[in-house]
Amino acid sequence: MGYAPLGTSVKLGTGRTLGAPEFPFEFHLVLKEPHTDATIEILSNDVTSLSYSFVREGGCGSLDAELKRDLRSYGLVGVNDILEFWMVPDKGKTRVREWLGYLEPINPSLASRSLRIHGRGLSDWLGRIVVPQKTYNSTPVHEIVIDILDNYVVKKSKIKRTASMGLVQSVGITATTVTFNSSALEAITTLGVIGGNAVWGVRAKDGEFYFQSRTSNADHFLAEGVLQTPG
Repeated sequence: MGYAPLGTSVKLGTGRTLGAPEFPFEFHLVLKEPHTDATIEILSNDVTSLSYSFVREGGCGSLDAELKRDLRSYGLVGVNDILEFWMVPDKGKTRVREWLGYLEPINPSLASRSLRIHGRGLSDWLGRIVVPQKTYNSTPVHEIVIDILDNYVVKKSKIKRTASMGLVQSVGITATTVTFNSSALEAITTLGVIGGNAVWGVRAKDGEFYFQSRTSNADHFLAEGVLQTPG
C-alpha cells in the first residue's frame, strides 16, 4: 500500500493552476488513536480525492476522502479514530493543521476497489456528551459555555479549553433563566443563538474551543476546500 511517512507525502496539485500562478502544495492525512493520540497510519499516498469544509457554528465541518485500497485489506482505519488534515502551503514552510475531526463512517466500494471515508469535525462530538438537568439563573452566556466545557466536555473528548487563551469571550448578553437536559451540542447551539448568533467551534490548529461575538475576528471560515488528484 505504500504509506507515506510525515515529511514525504505526495504533492497534490503540482502542475495544476488555481488562478495564477501555479499552486503546488504538500499535504498529510493522518489517522490517530483517539485515547493516546498515537499515530496509527499516514494515509496520504493512498488518497485519490479529498474535500473538506468549515462552518460558522462548529468550526471544522465534514471531510470526505477516497483511498485506493483493497477491500480485503484496507489497513487500520476504524470508526471514531481521530483524523487530521495538514498542509504545507509552500516548499520549506511549516505545515499547518487545516482540519481536525474523527472518522464516521467508513464505506468500502466494490465498484471502484476503494475505501471511502467520512470525517466529522471535532465539534460534532458534543452531540455524544450529556448535560444533565441543570438550570442557570442570571448568568452571562459565555460563563454558561465555560461551565459546560469544563464540567462535561473537556473530560470526555479531545476538545480543549485553555482559560489563559481567552477564546471563550463575553458576548454582552446575560441569560435570565435557562435549563438544559440535553446534549452539549444542543446546549451550546442554543447559547450561540441566545448570544446573538455567536460564532463558536473547535480550532483545527490546536483543538481549542472558541465562542465569540459574530463581529469578532474568530479564525478563518472557508466555505469549502476541494482537492482532487490529476487524472
